Amino acid sequence: STDPADFTEFLGRHSGSKLATSARTRLEQVVSERDWNRILASDRFEDFQTFLQAHPGSAFARDATARLRGLMARERWAELRSSEDEAALADFCARYSGTEPGDSAAAKLDVVRAQLEWDRLTPSSGIAEYETFLAHHPVSPRVDDVRTRLAELRRQELEWEKAIGGGGSRALQRFLAAHPEGPRAEDARRTLAEYRADLE
Repeated sequence: STDPADFTEFLGRHSGSKLATSARTRLEQVVSERDWNRILASDRFEDFQTFLQAHPGSAFARDATARLRGLMARERWAELRSSEDEAALADFCARYSGTEPGDSAAAKLDVVRAQLEWDRLTPSSGIAEYETFLAHHPVSPRVDDVRTRLAELRRQELEWEKAIGGGGSRALQRFLAAHPEGPRAEDARRTLAEYRADLE
């Protein structure tokens, strides 16, 4: 039978029967299935909380927990969607990984982190820093900017090698005038200072 009333009636009449334990187990199964079917289409997390409180050992408990987690994630994400707080987004991702809002938060977190990393880059940042950015954020909106900057830095590196390859102080001065804030600027200043010290 799938009618809870049948098992309730049996237990009322035969509570001390050898079959009572089996009847109670079957009653719980039937009731939990009935209650689960009632909330299956629900989008209220209170319904799933109530179900889990009433049927913690149910065969549907795992599904109910997953639905509850998903609904809680959706509600929390509605509050957090417009945030650019790295810590809050990271915490949300950790709590709700594997849910649709968790995936959305992970994508948003990558954008936020990419922007923070981009903001930390300066004119003196070198090739390694920009390559690290690309490795960490291959689909960032800043990718084209990073590739353009990398191409420029590689040209600077070739110019630097020519300047120190026998061009003397004038070549270094031209290099420094062209790239006063580049990643090789301090090297150029130091090498020029060494040339001047040798002349003295």
